[in-house]
Amino acid sequence: MALGFWGVCFSDFVLISSQLGTGVAFAAFIAEALASAIDTMDGGMEVVADSSTTTRHWVMLAIFPLLGVLTSLRSTASLEPLAAFGNIVFLVSFVIVMVFGFGTAEVSLEGTSAATGIAGLASFFGLSLFAFSAQSECMSVEQFLPKNVQQRYGRVLDVSLMITVGIYILFGVMGYIFFKDSTSDNIFSNLKCGPGEYLPCKTFSLKLSVWLNVVVQLGMAVMIVVNYPFSMFGACQNVEEIIWGCTDGGTPMLNYFAQAKMAVLRVFWVAMTLVVAAVVPDFGFLVGFVGCFCQTLFAFVLPPLFHLSLSWTKLKTERLYANMALHIAVLIFGVIFSVVSTTQLIVQKIDGNN
Repeated sequence: MALGFWGVCFSDFVLISSQLGTGVAFAAFIAEALASAIDTMDGGMEVVADSSTTTRHWVMLAIFPLLGVLTSLRSTASLEPLAAFGNIVFLVSFVIVMVFGFGTAEVSLEGTSAATGIAGLASFFGLSLFAFSAQSECMSVEQFLPKNVQQRYGRVLDVSLMITVGIYILFGVMGYIFFKDSTSDNIFSNLKCGPGEYLPCKTFSLKLSVWLNVVVQLGMAVMIVVNYPFSMFGACQNVEEIIWGCTDGGTPMLNYFAQAKMAVLRVFWVAMTLVVAAVVPDFGFLVGFVGCFCQTLFAFVLPPLFHLSLSWTKLKTERLYANMALHIAVLIFGVIFSVVSTTQLIVQKIDGNN
């Protein structure tokens, strides 16, 4: 309660919008990946870069019950084995992209260009913040761990994030070297070669590249489906606490699911994420928007705001003016960057649609 009632409202807004926004981006990715794989198989195993709107909408209807059930679970503890399987799927997909790139593309910086201007910077930082903001999954996992494990969770998390950063940097750099300016928002869509494609078929035949594309798209869709409840759990619990004053208690359904009223609300939020993903199916834009708007506030606004609010008197008494100035500077940067980058992304999206 450091910032009073309005501070709590602002914090809740940032948390809920960030995690629901992540759910929207995940829903868009799942629909696009599955629809692309389905259209590819229906089209005689010819890779489809952009799936049809009709197929995406049918996919969303098909996955709605599954996402609703997974999100209605009382806790995410039962999903941990599936989450581990999802991580294995991601690593296998990562290896496939690397092998495909080395076997097909020319490993060179020639033909690449840097994103410039405010719009390019906004996209970069938005994507980076989205990629490295693991707060939703971490909170969902940590609260169900035994107390003795929670005490060591910080160190485990630090090591895990260091490994993740290394993988992301390697994946991003090598992916762009392989596919140059043809790199897709969903890099797994670049697993294609042959006539009319950016890469000629060398080590991999056209047929094999198509099968790799389908298998990886399906695998990544399954991985995101498993991770979707983790991204939604914090937002759902926050809303439930605001409405009912608690996130648990009462009579659970079948011992595994939240109370009926909470399960209905969670299914509603799942439906909303799918509706927004259907209206705005651009995964790259959604990731950038959530990163620039929501997670910039998380990373650069709320931490210094809380610190200054809680420690202002102490900092002033001890004359730690440099510390105060630094936190104020980070706070101002976060606000300005969030407003400017989000505006640029929206303008860029509108100009692209026109």
